[in-house]
Amino acid sequence: MAMHDSTQNDRRTGADTPRISRENWFRTMADRFHKRAMDITLLLFKGRAGIVFTALEVLYFSLVFHFIAQNGIDPVQIFFAILLNILLVGLFICLLSRAVFATFQQESRLTEAAIQEAIHRSELDSLTGLYDRTSLYRELSARIRHARRTGTPLSIILFDLDEFKDINDAHGHAVGDECIATLSQMLRDRVRGTELAARYGGEEFVLVLPGTPLAGAAARADISRQRVAEKVFDDHGTPFSLTVSAGVAQWEDGMDAAALIDLADKRMYEAKESGRDRVCAGEGPLPEALPAPDTAAEGPQLTRPPEQKRKRSAVEDPGSKQEVFLLLVQQCLYGIGLWLLLTLFLSRSIPAFLGYSVTGIALFIVYRFLRGTHSPGTMTRLYLFYIFSSLFVFLPEMYLFCGGLASGVPVLFILHATPITLLMNGPAAGITLGLLIAVFAAVIGLDLGHVGVVSGFTELGDLSHFYTLATIIFVGVTLSRIMRMLYRNYQENRKFSEELMQQLKTTSLVDPLSGAFDRRFLLDYLDESIRLAEAGDLPVFSVLMFDLDHFKQINDHYGHLMGDACIRELGHLVKENLRENDALIRYGGEEFICVLRGASDYTAVRRAEQIRAKVSETNLVPDLREPVTLSCGVVMYRPGMTADDLIREADTQLYRAKRRGRNRVSCRGSRGNDNN
Repeated sequence: MAMHDSTQNDRRTGADTPRISRENWFRTMADRFHKRAMDITLLLFKGRAGIVFTALEVLYFSLVFHFIAQNGIDPVQIFFAILLNILLVGLFICLLSRAVFATFQQESRLTEAAIQEAIHRSELDSLTGLYDRTSLYRELSARIRHARRTGTPLSIILFDLDEFKDINDAHGHAVGDECIATLSQMLRDRVRGTELAARYGGEEFVLVLPGTPLAGAAARADISRQRVAEKVFDDHGTPFSLTVSAGVAQWEDGMDAAALIDLADKRMYEAKESGRDRVCAGEGPLPEALPAPDTAAEGPQLTRPPEQKRKRSAVEDPGSKQEVFLLLVQQCLYGIGLWLLLTLFLSRSIPAFLGYSVTGIALFIVYRFLRGTHSPGTMTRLYLFYIFSSLFVFLPEMYLFCGGLASGVPVLFILHATPITLLMNGPAAGITLGLLIAVFAAVIGLDLGHVGVVSGFTELGDLSHFYTLATIIFVGVTLSRIMRMLYRNYQENRKFSEELMQQLKTTSLVDPLSGAFDRRFLLDYLDESIRLAEAGDLPVFSVLMFDLDHFKQINDHYGHLMGDACIRELGHLVKENLRENDALIRYGGEEFICVLRGASDYTAVRRAEQIRAKVSETNLVPDLREPVTLSCGVVMYRPGMTADDLIREADTQLYRAKRRGRNRVSCRGSRGNDNN
């Protein structure tokens, strides 16, 4: 196997990382088209739709009244001209509102999917694509709870590469990273069902096996050990091989995740003390007669509960529709108030006044109840009450008692049809909208078939022209308010989503143990620094790579918790000795990289010496008896170097420092100008 640079390895393993399901390409392209169409629509309207609508309506009725004056059109023709206009306006507003709201919901779903993917990727180790340590503890705790509840066995295997420090020293970090990536791929290929593979430390891996007893886990560990030993690696023509030691532990009642991992860790070190390249599953040697595990079924398997189909209701996601619905009810109340005033001062019709008053009181009660509730069930019941009471009670009552088609009823028809298209889903929306049209047509048929029924209650006469104009203006204002609110929500949601995604991106690039950036951040930061340097915006920058000396011995003698404490304190100490614009990256288990913008090799060496001296003088962990030291390699950027070149040369200088006796800094290159 040819060795590649670690950065190339990052790109290769990144493609193998687990990810959540994504839409197919057609759905993705449709989403993009939908989003672009929404941007254009909002750019055209942005709350000005009401002005456009009012202008068109005034033009339409001006033409109608002109033909009336010139040609003496029959009243029935006028009737149907107004009715056609109402239907077209209602259809336009309903479809526009539905399209805008549906786009907002789609935008929210896509944003939620992107956030979930960002969260998921933040749980993965950047080099191997396996779960990181934090995710391991969380997932293992969940599987322990399942094992306790169901009484099924649960075992884990902790693998550790033997003498891996010698591999890094002899071949460099790039080769070591390739070995780790290859081992992680071998483990990932063996994972099935609800099993879990995670990178526990620099060269330590954990395999969680729900439903597998100790003997089966030991057999799995031994098969993996043999496969690693048979694997031949190649470093530019120099073959070498690796071995692993493994500790196996089975969960017992009373254990938590930390205790189970600690038991496996102790058994792994027992395997190392017994000669390495072996598996320890408790007292006594590993039984040679253990059968190979059956990959199809091995003991009781942990299965995920089947996903239950969500019951589709007539009103879906009522909470997200509350603001739109409140605005529509509010506009209905304003319209009824306007028509009450017109009735009081112009037509002076008692039946019309009573009809508007009853409808207004009922809608006001719905409005107040809806504003005070956050229960989806209560919202749904209020939505349905509003729709069907308007459909079968208020709309016919207002048409018959308040003046017919020339009154304010068309406004209510439009504003009641809009909530139906927004609130109802699927067949329920079509059926309800059909009922609304049928009821409206039946009432109009009653009006046309029995002349004088409507006028017997309220006779508007010449006031119908004024009512028509008021209807046009009011619907235009309503449309403007709806579009302004939707546009404002769209902008706020997009801004919030962008800020949240940026925050998630930043958080996902931070190593939770040391507080430094992880290696996913390194490539982008180096590439950006190189671009700035080539453009003349960054006079110079340097890279430090440092490594804790004999860190493996700390883990072996004191355990991984002590090693973690060293890494944590080292990260804090180094950050305290860096400038605000310097970047600290955790490159591997105990390897760190610092990118010092504006620092020449001379300044970088001086900064590295300060950090080295500070570490050697500081007792990082009180319980650690031996002093902790580090070795460091320094390289300054030279024109033509790539990010891979910088990492490779810093790695070379780091191992030169180790070969010279450790606890020192090594640098090659001429001094450059410094702007510190």
